[in-house]
Amino acid sequence: MKPLFPSVDVSGYTIIEFDVNENGKVIKPRSKESKCLLLNKKTDQKEFKDCGVFIYESIAASRYIKFSKPINSDGKSCRLQNQQHKFTFINKKGADYKYFENIRKSPDLKDMSHKEITPLKTPVDQARPRDY
Repeated sequence: MKPLFPSVDVSGYTIIEFDVNENGKVIKPRSKESKCLLLNKKTDQKEFKDCGVFIYESIAASRYIKFSKPINSDGKSCRLQNQQHKFTFINKKGADYKYFENIRKSPDLKDMSHKEITPLKTPVDQARPRDY
């Protein structure tokens, strides 16, 4: 599931922490860290700063992630706690790719001309309709 890009002209990321229940469903998603790539006017350089712009869409998208049913060492169904997933948002209008080194090296972005706003791979990649 790819989160919707908020209507802002900034790039950034959100790390969502959640639990996985016995059926592989994400429960209790919450934001652990959220940063925006903003211009520091003193240094004229872009820096990651705390912001909440991407939290809502990241939490909404995390509810669509599905996992295999977790099994403990005894072969019984169990819960997983404090799992994390990073949602990355790159503004396609800017040249912000260089600030996301781990994504730039991804084979999904070989030519940097992708049509999707957020390059993301989840265990089950589903489209989520926009709520109006």
